Amino acid sequence: MLVQRHDPGKVAPSPRRIRLILIPTTAGTGADVTHFAVVYIDRVKYSLAHPSMGPDYALLVPELTYTLPKAVNTTSGCDAIVQAIEAFWSVNATPESRQYSKQALTYLLSQFVEAVHRPAEENRRAMMLGACYAGMAINIAKTTWAHVASYWLTANKNISHGHAVMLTLPYLFSLIDEANELTVQKTAALTVGLVRKQMSTLYHMLGVSDGREDRDLLHRIMGDCGLERHIDRLDVNPSEFEDIVDAVNPERMKNMPITISRETALNILHQAART
Repeated sequence: MLVQRHDPGKVAPSPRRIRLILIPTTAGTGADVTHFAVVYIDRVKYSLAHPSMGPDYALLVPELTYTLPKAVNTTSGCDAIVQAIEAFWSVNATPESRQYSKQALTYLLSQFVEAVHRPAEENRRAMMLGACYAGMAINIAKTTWAHVASYWLTANKNISHGHAVMLTLPYLFSLIDEANELTVQKTAALTVGLVRKQMSTLYHMLGVSDGREDRDLLHRIMGDCGLERHIDRLDVNPSEFEDIVDAVNPERMKNMPITISRETALNILHQAART
């Protein structure tokens, strides 16, 4: 792809001249159906986004995931689950993206643990479809706090991305449940009532009644798949929590339905270390 430089630090891709067909070999990132790309430079994560990076076609071939190592199968599946959930509550969500999230979670939650421990044609196919729908959801809605907080963990502690996003996601539900006029994100279309209605719909999809039950559900999934859920047992010292918060991109924070203060962010990390 050719690029044209318009000003320092920014480039504009020229029109793509050939069709782009992407074939995923994991069931988790959703990269085969998004217009995003990621680059790490000196342990700092940079995001690239442009319509020209989106595919014309994505071919899903479950057989290509049959030889995935168990660890890759586990963490990529976690990534897909988190994408589907974050895309659902994102301020950028639309009825279309929420339908994709719903389809993703239907496939993923019913088959994930089986696909990790007893991989078979049916559950591998379900995981690939779920990951694809999750990717289609974030392509519209984008991800939120759990993803943004994960990048430091991956870059500095070598915690795989899917594991890193799952470490903090369980603690966001209760915060959103407690949304009020002071904390709800200031957008024209968002209200406390609407946030609560959307969360109620999400809980129904997940088969739980509130944020506490959802936290327990995700922790149970992590345990069933052999993932450590205590962040301080993964070579992350509480003295480094401020570094994690400082690395969070404030622009990506605006995708959350609620504002998260520095104090609240640190509290999320402390909860992930001891609960």
